[in-house]
Amino acid sequence: MLGTILSFPAFARDFSYDYKGKTIYYTVIDEEAKTCKTTRNPNSTTWGLTSGDVEIPSKVTDGNEIYKVTAIGASTFYRCSSLTSVTLPEGITSIDYSAFNQCSNLTSINIPNGVTSIGEQAFWGCENLASIILPEGLTSIGNNIFLGCEKLASITIPETVTSIGQAAFYECKSLNSVNIPDGITSIDWATFCHCNSLTSITIPESVTKIGSEAFEYCSSLTSINIPESVTSIAGEAFGNCSNLTSINIPGRITKIYDGTFQGCSSLTSINIPEGVTSIGNNAFQGCSGLTSIYIPEGITTIGDEAFSECGALNSVYYFADRPIEGNANIFSAETYENAILYMSEDGVIFSSIREPWKNFKKIVESDKSGIDGIEADFDENAPCVVYSISGVKVGDSLDGLASGIYIVRQGNKTTKISVK
Repeated sequence: MLGTILSFPAFARDFSYDYKGKTIYYTVIDEEAKTCKTTRNPNSTTWGLTSGDVEIPSKVTDGNEIYKVTAIGASTFYRCSSLTSVTLPEGITSIDYSAFNQCSNLTSINIPNGVTSIGEQAFWGCENLASIILPEGLTSIGNNIFLGCEKLASITIPETVTSIGQAAFYECKSLNSVNIPDGITSIDWATFCHCNSLTSITIPESVTKIGSEAFEYCSSLTSINIPESVTSIAGEAFGNCSNLTSINIPGRITKIYDGTFQGCSSLTSINIPEGVTSIGNNAFQGCSGLTSIYIPEGITTIGDEAFSECGALNSVYYFADRPIEGNANIFSAETYENAILYMSEDGVIFSSIREPWKNFKKIVESDKSGIDGIEADFDENAPCVVYSISGVKVGDSLDGLASGIYIVRQGNKTTKISVK
């Protein structure tokens, strides 16, 4: 009986090619199609040998064979700290993993429109890269791609991009504006973390998830609109955004995770939707500008120090008939001493035996029946001004309001309403 005959593909072949005074190495991708990609010097254990201005040709030769350059291979220019500029040819379709990682003096690079993917860590640590134009047709941006690009001030992400990797713009400290195209469904872990010059950002309706630490330490961010399409905001997503004065939480959010708004010291008001059932540890810790908070009746758990270090908190609204049992560390001693806790009649009775509510020195019975719905003589179609429960203006109509309690002024009439 004859044995099975096995065939193996030839190992990738490397060769060098000199162009405009520079020696760049290449690896054959497809011998039949005559395509190749750049690679690091396979004969050297030393990184970072390429320097100055580099131009990659569209075609290279090896003996009598001509190959088309279609990719910048992984780690080709890794740690080339003396590399100052790179010109890429038309015909390049991908820039692979770590291709220009830690090219600390790279100031400019052109990326042809044919490039559809840029791999992880491709420009990590290119601290002098001040601007870059991403090509139309690009579909994905890899993890850590621009991490540590401290001078990158602005970037336009093409509409064709459907995914942005984790920590893609981490510590891009000069980045002041960025557009996120429709089609992006999630903002992943630490995507814009430590972008402390970022003043504004628009999140499209296609986004459903905001990952942990996504905007943490964006200290110049003053406001952000989160679309109603978002169903999950992970822990520390907006932690230490110290200049954030207002933020909306979409009505489909059911859980506020640990540290989500921790350290947002300029936040004066926030509306927690009725659908939220739990508030995590340290969720609003250090929100020292927060003056009032409405806690939905459906809340089943409030984590440790959720509202600690909120020294300006003077009003807490919580109308559950039987308040949940928590612990004394949910609020700070200052809040217990100075803030007024507004509760239903049954809530007041139960509060005397339950933590943390029994620690409030001022508890006021409040009738919630007046905010169960819009009053009969309220004209939904007439002009109005809408305020949060703490008195901060949130809009000029009832359209698009997240679930919660609002104050509506219409002419000389002021009404509390509940949006379900």
